Amino acid sequence: MGHANAAYFFTKALVRWSTTKADYRLKTVCFAEVVTTGGKTMKELASILASRAHLPNGKAVKVKAIYFSHEKFSRVMEARTPADEYSRVLREFGLPPVSRGTMDRIGSASLMYNMIKNGELVVLDSCKDIILSIPSLMRNPKCLDDVLKVDAKGDDCYDGFRLGVYGQLGTRKKPDADTVRDQAAELAKTDPFAAHFYKLKKEAELKNKTLCFKPPEQPVWVGKQQQ
Repeated sequence: MGHANAAYFFTKALVRWSTTKADYRLKTVCFAEVVTTGGKTMKELASILASRAHLPNGKAVKVKAIYFSHEKFSRVMEARTPADEYSRVLREFGLPPVSRGTMDRIGSASLMYNMIKNGELVVLDSCKDIILSIPSLMRNPKCLDDVLKVDAKGDDCYDGFRLGVYGQLGTRKKPDADTVRDQAAELAKTDPFAAHFYKLKKEAELKNKTLCFKPPEQPVWVGKQQQ
């Protein structure tokens, strides 16, 4: 409750590439943002998200996924996690349940940076908070590939933005080994023993993917023909 709650809406759209001719290219577009501070309830936040689920021209959109900070999936004392509770409320407003956001800060930061640099990501000028937040980001001196974590609204906006971008696009580009590592790390928080064997199993499966199939010396059809 002491931080800002930042949510961003993304879609794929044809964006004019040149002002001199009708040249359009398909890009990822951030077309709306919701940034709130203060003690709003889950129901209030879900209601705001549902009310903003439309394009700038007013056309309603169907939200396919909502990526939620991964630490909100951890159980401490309660039987249900914050993610469970929030998903229940979201369904009441016709929205999908939350999906676990990435733990890969460096990967998500790199994807976001490269998409902006290459002109693949567009942010509408109505999303003022993230537009102001991005230039204020600083490198982490202890890990230059990561963004420095600070206690400010801009940092919360950045986290929400990169979770959304990476949730829809990053998993397609993420190596299988990184996915296994992240899932094993999350499982280890509650069951290190299970995490160990999960990692061994998945590593063996990935290794088997790279093995070449060697056909028999004599094709089956040759044997049948000789008979």
